[in-house]
Amino acid sequence: MKKIIAIAAIALMGLAQSAAAEGLYGYVLANRTFAKPTYNYLPGDSTSFDANGNGVTVGFGKSLSQNVAIEGDISAGDYKSNHIEGGTTPCLVGEGGCEMKADWLATLRVTARTQMGKMTPYITAGIAAGHVKGIADAGACGSTDCGYSDTQTGIALGLGTDYALSDRISLRAELMNIVLDSPDFSAPSVTSGGFAFSQFRVGMKINF
Repeated sequence: MKKIIAIAAIALMGLAQSAAAEGLYGYVLANRTFAKPTYNYLPGDSTSFDANGNGVTVGFGKSLSQNVAIEGDISAGDYKSNHIEGGTTPCLVGEGGCEMKADWLATLRVTARTQMGKMTPYITAGIAAGHVKGIADAGACGSTDCGYSDTQTGIALGLGTDYALSDRISLRAELMNIVLDSPDFSAPSVTSGGFAFSQFRVGMKINF
């Protein structure tokens, strides 16, 4: 995550010094991310568990008009579950249990906004991607390997508002929902219904 922030900071400084940066802006947001994945064992059992965490979102945008912009960002942080060993398959005690972690989450979106004095509320939608990894208990897969580590795609939907402090600097508060496709476990006896992440983001936006 530190590497991502460092790269983003260098890019922000470069854009700020560029005459070609008209209509561009960047933002850095702290986020709290919530997820509740469900692992399903095909004979009928399922187990849901929490995979929450804190992180940082770094993004850039390009204004296409007063009311429309394109934005892209990446989030990284401590988005993971505890080690879950419950009483239902595929997370049984003594068989390895269950885990899930998202290494990063990214979005590319169209944003529609309306300026209302110092506030600019907006809605946004687009595509998403993320790298997720995890395990279920080995007994459910009939082997010692019952996991996945994949980059999945999906959709992103959100809303938020900017509050202008000056011509260049605004505060931003945002709710972003990211839904990723289900990864493939190493055995067909275990599946998941996809992963939904809800992010509460707060931070600063800078116009270049």
